[in-house]
Amino acid sequence: MNTLFSFKRFGLLLQRYFYERRKHDLLFWSITVLVLMLSGGSVQFSVTYLVVSGAIFVSNLFREIHSKTQGINYFMLPATQLEKITMTLFVSVIYYFAMFLITYIIGNILGTLLNNLLATFLPWFSHTSFFAEKFVQMPLKETFMAFVFVQAIFLLGGIYFKRNAFLKTVFSIFALIFALLIIEMILVSLFIERTFTTSLFPEEMMSFSLHFETFYKRILNILGYLFVPFVWIVSYFRLTEKEV
Repeated sequence: MNTLFSFKRFGLLLQRYFYERRKHDLLFWSITVLVLMLSGGSVQFSVTYLVVSGAIFVSNLFREIHSKTQGINYFMLPATQLEKITMTLFVSVIYYFAMFLITYIIGNILGTLLNNLLATFLPWFSHTSFFAEKFVQMPLKETFMAFVFVQAIFLLGGIYFKRNAFLKTVFSIFALIFALLIIEMILVSLFIERTFTTSLFPEEMMSFSLHFETFYKRILNILGYLFVPFVWIVSYFRLTEKEV
C-alpha cells in the first residue's frame, strides 16, 4: 500500500469534493456566466473577477478544518496530507481556471447574441462583432501566472487563519507590502544615495545604478518563480501541523 500518494485515493477525494459541492458550484458558475455576459466582454473586468473570486474560493476550501466537528471528519478521511493538498491545488488552480475560461466564452457568446438581438429592435444598442476578438486580447499566460500567484497566498491564508481567512490574508498582504517598501527605501538610501554623494564621476554613478537595478530585477524574477512552490510547500506542512 502506498502511504504517500495514491491516484485512487486522489480520485476519491475529487469525487467527494464534486459530490458535496455540485449544487454550490453549479450556482456559482451560473452567476459567473451572467456577470461576464453583462460585463460586455471586458478583459480587465474579467481578469479582476477571476483573481478576486478565485482568492475567495480558495480561502474557503479549508474552512472545515477549523471546525471541531467538521475538522475531525476531514482529518479522519483515509487520505494522506499530500493527497489532500494536491487535490486542493487541482481544484483551486486547474479546475477553477478551466471553468472560468468556459464561463467566459459562454458569457461572451450569450452577451453578444443578446446585444445583437436588442440592437435589431432598439436604437440604443449597436451590433458588435463576435467575442473571439476580445478573447484573443486576453493575455492568458500573464493572467494564469497572476492567478496562480494570488491563489498560493490565499491558500496558505485559508489554512492558517481560523476565521475570516480572506480578509485577514488581505490585511497581511498590505502589511507585508508596507514593510517591504520601508526596507526598500532604507536599502536605496544606504547604498545608492551614499554612492552618489561619495563618487566623483557621474559615469560611475550611472553605471552602479544600472547594475544595481538589473541585479534587483533579476533577484525579483527568481524569487517570483520560486515563491509559488515555496508557499505550496509551506501550506503542506501547515496542513500537517493542523492534523497533528
